Amino acid sequence: MKLGSIIKYYRLKNHLTQSELAQDICSISHLSKIENNSYDGNAETVELLLKKLNVNMEQEEEKYEELKEDLQSFYDSMVFYDLDTADKQYANLIKQEEFASSTDLINLYHLYLFKYYIYKSDQEKMNQTQKVIEKLNNSFSPFESLLASFMVGLAFVKENKIIEANDQFVTLMTYNPAEAITFNGELYYQTALCASILNDPESSIIHANKALNIYQNENNFVRIIHTKMLLGIGYMRLEMYKEASEIYRSLIRVTRLLHKKVLYYQVLYNYSAMLTEMGDYKKAREFLLECKGHFPRGSLEDIINKLGLIETLIKLNEDKNEIGKIIDDVLTMCDKKQHKKYIIAANMYKYQLFSQPKYYAYLENIVYSYYIDNSLFSEAREVALKLAERFTETGDAKKSLDYYIQYSDLSKKGALK
Repeated sequence: MKLGSIIKYYRLKNHLTQSELAQDICSISHLSKIENNSYDGNAETVELLLKKLNVNMEQEEEKYEELKEDLQSFYDSMVFYDLDTADKQYANLIKQEEFASSTDLINLYHLYLFKYYIYKSDQEKMNQTQKVIEKLNNSFSPFESLLASFMVGLAFVKENKIIEANDQFVTLMTYNPAEAITFNGELYYQTALCASILNDPESSIIHANKALNIYQNENNFVRIIHTKMLLGIGYMRLEMYKEASEIYRSLIRVTRLLHKKVLYYQVLYNYSAMLTEMGDYKKAREFLLECKGHFPRGSLEDIINKLGLIETLIKLNEDKNEIGKIIDDVLTMCDKKQHKKYIIAANMYKYQLFSQPKYYAYLENIVYSYYIDNSLFSEAREVALKLAERFTETGDAKKSLDYYIQYSDLSKKGALK
């Protein structure tokens, strides 16, 4: 706790100039040095300044320790994904900003708020807090600098800038001093998440296992579930279906017993995606139908679940008109700016059902370029193969060869770069 900052805080709060406070106590330059924490001042001078400001240092120290404890508890709630508790703690912390600004806790105060706004997807407050953090950057401790870099990575993830986020996290791992241990689990988890999104299952599994080890030692139950879901996805993509199935069955049981309904249905969806890939469309449909109605209408989970259901119904040759109704429902729910990827997927299914020529034209002119432009290289690879096969059928050897080459290039790069 910096005494000079406390004196400055209460001087400004009492609307006093440095000249007015220093009068009959010390020189203005002497007070300035104390307030800037470049000089402690002798005990008698400090006592007179505090008395003039009517400040009880014992009470200030108690407030400081209380704020310190509140910040740590707030951070822990987010690490343990107890967001309901974090909401309540945030309401209390936001009232303490003025006092926090008078202490050396101000950096952590804004860093933790930044993390909270990221979790809440509050873009406006994220932007505002990021500007504050940039101004505070020169006063950061080594730990705070690392934490700020980690938060920037989280913001990249939230903004769907996955390659930038991955680069940020990988760079952080090259530093990773002992004092950064407090967020190592999150660092490994987020790196695993980025690798999963970028379709690098080997890397995702490696980092997910590191995160899992830390979360298990911390008894961080929600994050254990999240991490095991990443492992399930990784094993599925490596066609290690037995290992993935064991994870999903375990998670279904655990989330049901813990009454984690949202997580339960997320696991069911992931399991259904694997079953679809394995060709077990009936079982996949069963899980997708169980999920139906349990995600908030229009939420990302609701949209993705319905798209999964559309795919399985197409594979099962169900009634086209009924499938078309679900597609139209998805298109109605999608926001043109936020859900462009899912609008494209819904339109792709619609053309696939009702017009093969339009379907392949849409794949070539819209879908493929969108996937490439947005670094969705695994999806782009699948489209390249479909187009190569299509042009082989239609006798367009040049285009067929071109797409086979693109498919090969994407495969060689591991569908990543």
